[in-house]
Amino acid sequence: MGFYIIATTNGNVDTATDEEQVSYEETSQGWIGTFRGERLESVFLDMSEAAINIMAKFKFKHPDLTFTPTEDGEMFGLEA
Repeated sequence: MGFYIIATTNGNVDTATDEEQVSYEETSQGWIGTFRGERLESVFLDMSEAAINIMAKFKFKHPDLTFTPTEDGEMFGLEA
């Protein structure tokens, strides 16, 4: 099972604090995204579709924030 940082709100994964990172991990229940302590699940089993689905949910819940994909996020198909 993997753990990834798929996006940040500051544009730099190296300097982003935990509060500025969207983490993404595979669990026994499926893919989970976490941002600022809020956890969202995806109904998609495919890791790329799940990442896109989770980011869409976070963007909907936080329309005032800009999420910048990291290299891991781009690997899953996220685009700026």
